[in-house]
Amino acid sequence: MKPRSEKKSRRARIGPAIVALVVLGAGAALTLHSRSTLEADEIKSGVNTVISREPRDTSVVAVAMPVPAVISKSAEFDRLAKTGNPTDALLAYRIAANCETAQAWRTSIGQSPNDLSPQQFEKSIASLPKVEDVCGDLTPAQRASRQQYIVKAGLAGVHGAFLNLTTLEGPKGMLHSFSDDARWRALEQEAMEAGLKTADPGTLLGRESFLYNCTEQDMTKCKPAPAGGLTLWVASETARAIDQGKLVPVFDPNLYTGTLSLEEAKNAIADGQALVATAQRQP
Repeated sequence: MKPRSEKKSRRARIGPAIVALVVLGAGAALTLHSRSTLEADEIKSGVNTVISREPRDTSVVAVAMPVPAVISKSAEFDRLAKTGNPTDALLAYRIAANCETAQAWRTSIGQSPNDLSPQQFEKSIASLPKVEDVCGDLTPAQRASRQQYIVKAGLAGVHGAFLNLTTLEGPKGMLHSFSDDARWRALEQEAMEAGLKTADPGTLLGRESFLYNCTEQDMTKCKPAPAGGLTLWVASETARAIDQGKLVPVFDPNLYTGTLSLEEAKNAIADGQALVATAQRQP
């Protein structure tokens, strides 16, 4: 029987895996089969990338050709990894990370069956994507190289990269994000600063709201709700709406007068909106 402290440690690792599956999304893992679905994924994950398309020659009558149902994950990984673009680096990372996460998640659940009832255990395993579907023909070398790509994306402030970097990765690899390694912590700090400059929604929320145990759903109930926290939360919501092509929400300053004056709330909201308006464009 393993000591209780070790079980707690394992739960701490399983927690980030849950966040990881939310961040990456099972859909993201399985929709990298075609260019059109890849573009849809980028919109959903808040990664605004313009994928170049070759113009059609309208002088030639098009002949319908069969389209492969599955694109080689290995080939797609290499294509994205070689462009040198930080946004493509994030997409390449996610291809490899989806594979590693699926395997690590199955291993974590398998090593902790006593933490779940038999029904929960079976349901948890059944709900996971099949490793062979997620990993495809990725090589061990491609999977092992993933970290350099999330670092590249994170340090460039690509939207979505910070959460992937801090919830999935660590100096010891996948799902070892809780570490006292000074160099890794410095890397995360640098990535956070980069994400703040480009107004990455996840970085903005991670910078302030999480520190006060606030989420986007209960921000109005947070006590205290400092002006700085409100500013970054407003910026996060505004940036996320823009990334997803949705209408920017309207923020009512009267909702925050429980801990701020009306003038302070108005200024905090205006500052959050200005932060997004003046942010650097992500690469």
